[in-house]
Amino acid sequence: MDITTTTTATELIPNEVLQESRLAFQKDAELLPLVRVADLSGRPGAAAEFPFHIAANVTKPANETTDVTTNSAIDPTSVTLTVVRRTVRIDISDLARESAVEDINATAGAMIGKARSKTVETDLLGVMTTNYTSSVGATNNTAITPEDVLSALRTLKNNEADENLVLAIHPNQEYHLLDDLVVTSSSGSDQSAQGQEAMAAGLFRSLYGARVISTPRVGTGTDTNVM
Repeated sequence: MDITTTTTATELIPNEVLQESRLAFQKDAELLPLVRVADLSGRPGAAAEFPFHIAANVTKPANETTDVTTNSAIDPTSVTLTVVRRTVRIDISDLARESAVEDINATAGAMIGKARSKTVETDLLGVMTTNYTSSVGATNNTAITPEDVLSALRTLKNNEADENLVLAIHPNQEYHLLDDLVVTSSSGSDQSAQGQEAMAAGLFRSLYGARVISTPRVGTGTDTNVM
């Protein structure tokens, strides 16, 4: 008898589903463009290595004729990430496709793409715990403050990690910061750029030089307010 494998079955997936899935994934992802990725397509194995280079040693010779013998070798420490499986299954019957008032293939593709981006970014933010050399902020559900953000910035800048700064926060955290930054009284409201933006749009796009991304994909629970 004939056997249909998963390899041959994928050829039956309408191309429109794949295209819409990729488009929705790219459109809905906010943090992925900031992350280094590796393409394992067509490569054996299910893991990728990312090199981590140490700082080079700078010597201070006594004079210009002193021979420099100190050598900084390019010997990176590799961080290995293993691929894990994530699946989304949406069955489209002939009846559903023929009776739908919309392009059901495009709808299914968009649903897959959005689900994919949500899961990937949730997993990505899930590793942002307090298991680092330096961390600031509360470790429980107490409200964060602008001072917590400033403390985090100080830690980053002291470690010379002060480029492409992004503040990824949960909407609950955003609420805490909005409540602290926007001052309302009988005489008016906060006149700062962030205060005015918050009053007009209910959000702020930047804070202390960092781009702000508010997303419920930041984990909740005991670490909701940790940074």
